[in-house]
Amino acid sequence: MQYQSVTKGLDRATERPFRSVYNWFMKCFKLDADECELHISAVTTRTSSPVYWELVPIDNTTFWKRFVDVSLRRGLPLVLFVQAYEKVIVEAQTTHVYDEATIVEQVVENNVNEVNEIGDDDQAEGSQPVREPRGEVDEGEHIPGLVEQMQREDTEGDVRGDEDSDNDDDRPVQVPSQWNNYDHSQLLVNEGETVPWEYSENEVSVGAIYHSKIELKEAVQRWAAKSLKKEFRVVKSSPQVYDVKCIRDDCPFRVHAYMGKYDTFWSVSRIEHHTCILEELEVQHRNLTADFVAQHMYSKIVNNPGYEPKSIINSIDDDFQYKISYSKAYRAKQKALEMRWGTYEASYHNLPRVLHTLCQRNPGSYFEIKHYNLPEDPTKRVLQRAFFVLAACINAFQYCRPVLCIDGTFLTGRYKGTMLTAIAADVRIKKGNSMFCGKSSMSSRTSRLPN
Repeated sequence: MQYQSVTKGLDRATERPFRSVYNWFMKCFKLDADECELHISAVTTRTSSPVYWELVPIDNTTFWKRFVDVSLRRGLPLVLFVQAYEKVIVEAQTTHVYDEATIVEQVVENNVNEVNEIGDDDQAEGSQPVREPRGEVDEGEHIPGLVEQMQREDTEGDVRGDEDSDNDDDRPVQVPSQWNNYDHSQLLVNEGETVPWEYSENEVSVGAIYHSKIELKEAVQRWAAKSLKKEFRVVKSSPQVYDVKCIRDDCPFRVHAYMGKYDTFWSVSRIEHHTCILEELEVQHRNLTADFVAQHMYSKIVNNPGYEPKSIINSIDDDFQYKISYSKAYRAKQKALEMRWGTYEASYHNLPRVLHTLCQRNPGSYFEIKHYNLPEDPTKRVLQRAFFVLAACINAFQYCRPVLCIDGTFLTGRYKGTMLTAIAADVRIKKGNSMFCGKSSMSSRTSRLPN
C-alpha cells in the first residue's frame, strides 16, 4: 500500500476545534462529505531516546488540542496520518423481529389506554378528573386507575402462585444417574505451563527429573533413610554427574543421575536395587547429614529461632527412626538459620556497603569505619568499630540541650560487641534525637573488608 506525503499550512492550529480541522482536510483533498469520511491519527512519540513513532487516533477537540500542545512544547512537527474511506450505506430492511424496547413501549401504551378508559368512565359518573401520568416519582400512588390495576395484577399473581404450588413438595425428584458418579478424573486444572521436574517424595525412579543437584541429593538421602533403611556412599559428585553405591561391596545398589550438556535439570538414568540383607536396624544413619537435617527442619527452625537441638533430635527420631548427635543437630540449626539470614561474616562484610547506601539516600549523613590488618596476613582487614549518624540528627542536635546521654547494649551474636547510642533531649518538644557509635572487638575470624 502506497501513501502520499503532503505539507500544508494550517493557521490558528491551537484555536481550531476538531470539526474545523476535519472540514479543512475534506476541502484540501476535495472530498464529498456525503460519499467519504476521514480517519485522522497523530504521528507522535512518547520517549525522546530511543524514538518509537506510533499512531494515536484523534476524534475530538480535546485530543486535538493536547496533541498540538505537546508537539509545540517538545519541538516536534505536526505530523498527521489521514485516511479516506467511502461511506457504507446500509439499506433498511423490514423485519418482524421485535426487541425489548418495542415490547415495553407497547405495554406502556396499553396501560395508558386502559388508564384513560377508566378515567373517562369516572368522569362520566361525575367524579373528579383523573390525573394523567407525567413520569414523576411515585406518581402511581395518587392515580386511582394505576392503583386498581396493580392490585388486580397482585391478586391474579397470588392465585396463579397458589395453583402452581399445589403438591410441589410431594412430587418425587428424579436425580440423574450420572450425578451419583463420584469420578473426579476430569476435574483437571491447566495452569498454562507444566513443571519440568517430576519426582516422588519417598522414592527415586528411573526418569525422575529434579530442578537442582541439591534436590536430587536430598531425594536420594530421604529414600535411603526413610524407605530403604540402608546406607550408601558417594562414588562421584561433579557439576554434571552424581553417582552413589551401597556401602557393601557385594551389593549392586547404584543410583546414577546426570545433567545434560544443554539441560538445566537433573535426570536419573540408572537404578540398581539392593540385594544385601538388613540384619538389624541401625541406631544411626550415615546419610542423615547436617545439611539434610537443615533442609528437613528448615521451616520449623526459621519460624521458631529458639528451637533447641534436643527438639531437632526428637523430630528426626519420629520421622526417620534414627538418632543423631547433639553436635549434628546444633550444626543443622546453624545451617538452617544461615540459609535464611546469611552468615555472621557476610553481615559484617556488608556493613560498609549498607552505611554507604544510607548516606547516599540521606544526603548530609556521615559514617566512618575503623579496622586493623591481620598480623599474619596484612592484605586482610578486620572490623574494629563503626560510627554512623543521619543528617536529620546532625541538624537537630544544635537545638537540643547541651547534655548527652550514652546508652549501650550488648550484641549477642557470635562475635559479641557493644552498640553505643548518644541521646539528647529537645528543648522545645522534649523528644530525643539520637545517633549511634558501634564498637566491637573482632577476632581474626571476622569478615574481611574490601581493600
